[in-house]
Amino acid sequence: MEFPELNLAEKQVISTLNWFRSRYALYQGLNPDRPAKKDALEKFGRDWMGKFKVNWDNAFQSLVEKQLLLKNQDQYEFTDLGSYLKEKLDKETPFYQFEYDNFYDVAHNSKAHQKFCKEVYGKDLVQHGLINMDELSILENHLEALKPAKVLDLGCGIGEITAHLAKKFPETHFTGMDISEKGIQLAKEKFANINNLSFFIGNLNQLQTIEDKFDAFISLDTLYYAVNLESTIYEITKKANDSALIFAYFSQWIMDESYKLYLQPDMTGLAQVLKELNLSYRAMDLTDSGIQHWKDKEAALVKMKTEFELENNLPLWDYRFREASRYANWGDYKYARYFYQIPIS
Repeated sequence: MEFPELNLAEKQVISTLNWFRSRYALYQGLNPDRPAKKDALEKFGRDWMGKFKVNWDNAFQSLVEKQLLLKNQDQYEFTDLGSYLKEKLDKETPFYQFEYDNFYDVAHNSKAHQKFCKEVYGKDLVQHGLINMDELSILENHLEALKPAKVLDLGCGIGEITAHLAKKFPETHFTGMDISEKGIQLAKEKFANINNLSFFIGNLNQLQTIEDKFDAFISLDTLYYAVNLESTIYEITKKANDSALIFAYFSQWIMDESYKLYLQPDMTGLAQVLKELNLSYRAMDLTDSGIQHWKDKEAALVKMKTEFELENNLPLWDYRFREASRYANWGDYKYARYFYQIPIS
């Protein structure tokens, strides 16, 4: 199927409308059924993309003219063609690409955020996810035993954790991949002098474009961003050298206790995909660590709000707090977390 050519503003509008009723709305305490009006979409985009949101003044009308959006009583919705295209764009130019561009651009210069990371994670590595230094030591122990020559970090962000590992294992070459252009730019600038480290802009949904092969793949809470997890894991296996391993940190949430079966290590979304692909695995239970992480994060942010405000970074505080508060109060019995070790034969 042939699609009309789109500029960046049009792509951002489509991605924003696609995510307008997602968990991102719930993070902000918004009603997912609220009207998708231009002002509401514009605000949603600004809240998540920050300065990486471009001007959308002409994008709405042009998307209507290209028959990708319908306007009905000041609300926008996808046409059939637009619905088809949004799935394609979600793989190529997803909403969270601009979210993380904005996060890394602001966070890497924030003294308050540096202090927050030290308190919650044990060291400031401009972390976004859940992995504190205790959890990271689990991966380090496995890398020490495996001694891989080449490791690919699937979603390295700003590259701080990848660089930390590269310094710890100088005989291993680490490659960091991330969809955030800003994150990769900052990583390349800061760590240009580390010889066993490189970075490139890449997409979990387009791993077939990678030409190199690796001895280990690490996913530090990033596999959630695969549109088709089975396809992503399959592509990883095609990029693996003999006896390679995947090391993945993976959290699972359920909506209520009737789904508690899916918190078991063999029933998570990742485990079910691995079984479909006939891949064996071992799982280490990190649930207590994950539960405590969200509570520690929420408590630290409550305490530090003024520090973020004094450096004019209240939007950054709000961004971190929205997610932390939601998951800290999700319900301990509705959450599980594991470290998976997955051999690729």
